[in-house]
Amino acid sequence: MLLNIQNCTSIGKVRETIYNLSGKKISLTDSTIVNFTKLFSEKNSVSNEKILSNILSSPTANIDETSIKVNGKNV
Repeated sequence: MLLNIQNCTSIGKVRETIYNLSGKKISLTDSTIVNFTKLFSEKNSVSNEKILSNILSSPTANIDETSIKVNGKNV
């Protein structure tokens, strides 16, 4: 699920990647990938809260302030 969440890879590309990496033996539906993602999030909510708490209480944070263009304007 790292591909989908961290790398912003579409569900279709995640499905295709798993299919290809498994030698075309594992074929998942989009809903299965969504359900895996939700389940993973639920199971890791305590860890996620601890990580967020540590980040917010840290004296420094590394932040990417790269702008993007939307309709030709930097935002």
